[in-house]
Amino acid sequence: ELPPEVTAVYRHYVEGVNSWMENNPRPLEFVMLNYYPEPFTPVDVMTMFKFIAYAGLNDIYLQNEKLGLEILRETNNKELLKEALAPHYTNLTDELVQLYH
Repeated sequence: ELPPEVTAVYRHYVEGVNSWMENNPRPLEFVMLNYYPEPFTPVDVMTMFKFIAYAGLNDIYLQNEKLGLEILRETNNKELLKEALAPHYTNLTDELVQLYH
């Protein structure tokens, strides 16, 4: 259970989103699809925050992979890659390195 001050923040945020949705035209894509969204709830907001956090972590992971590939291409130094991106590449083998080349 969330502390009352956190619950209040979510409630006020949801009230603002719902007020905007009630007092403004639906986006064009909603009109085209004949879609009428349900009012937001605090659970919707928490779900969005979790998704945004997951997407951000996923992007960081992908950037690390790109950096790892660049290190291998430029230096072919497996140990440098392990050190730069520890603990993610600690089990990197010569066989895996060859797959990247």
